[in-house]
This record gives sequence, structure tokens and C-alpha cells, in this order.
Amino acid sequence: MEKANRTKKFEYKIITGTTKGMAKMNLDLESTEQVLTGLGLIGWELINSYIYTKSSGLAEHIFVLKRELGPDRPGEDSAFGFVE
Repeated sequence: MEKANRTKKFEYKIITGTTKGMAKMNLDLESTEQVLTGLGLIGWELINSYIYTKSSGLAEHIFVLKRELGPDRPGEDSAFGFVE
């Protein structure tokens, strides 16, 4: 039996957290959790999060996600023109 030597391929998504309040300075945990859960249900995995401080002094919550490309998502293997 021949063993397939296939390199895993991933796509990445960067999103910002939902904020609340008059100044939009507080992370809306419930809304952000709903978004991340929804993405997780369709195969996205949270791999990193951080707070980015803009030049205005306001903080923005950034979330980096990834999911594996494969035969269940045809046509996405050549995302952005990267092909083997």
C-alpha cells in the first residue's frame, strides 16, 4: 500500500473583536464568542489573539484563525495562486 506524502495546507483569517460602549473601547465578550464559535463550527481554529493599540490610543482585539484545506473544500487549494 502506497503512503501518500502530502503536505498539509492551510488558509488563514484575521478578524477583530466586537466592541461595545459609547467609546467602543470594551470587548463585547458575548458577541465575540458567538462569532468565534460559529467559525469553529465550520472548521476554523483560533491560533492567536492580541491587542493592537492604534495611534489614537484605542485598543483593537485581533484574532488569527486557520483551517486546513483539503478535498472537502474543492477549488480552495489554489487560493491566491499558490499551487504545487
